[in-house]
Amino acid sequence: MRLLLPLLLLVGCPSAADPVVDPIDVSIAPGCSWAVSSHCGLPWPDARWLQEDPSTATGFRLAYEASGMPANIDGDQLDPTEYARFDGFSPAAQVLTAFPRPIDTTDLATRDRFDRSLEEDSPTVLVDLRTGERVPHWVEIDARWFDGNDPARTDLPVILYLRPAHRLEEGGWYAAALRGLSLEDGTPAPT
Repeated sequence: MRLLLPLLLLVGCPSAADPVVDPIDVSIAPGCSWAVSSHCGLPWPDARWLQEDPSTATGFRLAYEASGMPANIDGDQLDPTEYARFDGFSPAAQVLTAFPRPIDTTDLATRDRFDRSLEEDSPTVLVDLRTGERVPHWVEIDARWFDGNDPARTDLPVILYLRPAHRLEEGGWYAAALRGLSLEDGTPAPT
């Protein structure tokens, strides 16, 4: 399975009436994504780690950047070398992303109600890019964040999982989208 997180840009030509705006620094650390600045390894899986390789069955090989790998408590980063033998992500993978605080899950698909993910107004969408069909899934917040975590701490990211209700297709291409999410306090989730 390869997962793409789509980026849509609306590009237009400025007119003389448009205000002058100072440039915005959009630089990111190597191995990191603009989509989740709080955690370099997310979103995961992500096609940014696929490198073309005609010698594999899929035509790709995983190519994680060492600088984007997680580190242990001593600051030693994982070595990505072993992952280079894989030609994509597991069809049993789930989608992970992070937010600064817990998301309000009231309106999201759950294990008991994953059909919510197939509804037109679902805040989370997982799509098979070959067929255009939505993939049923449910959403969970990583329970470890709540397990003994001091709610006053705001420095720990909250991992959000999109878990497919069935195994994805070998060699398939999928995209995930999140829209209209709110934090538990009702404020819009950062994008």
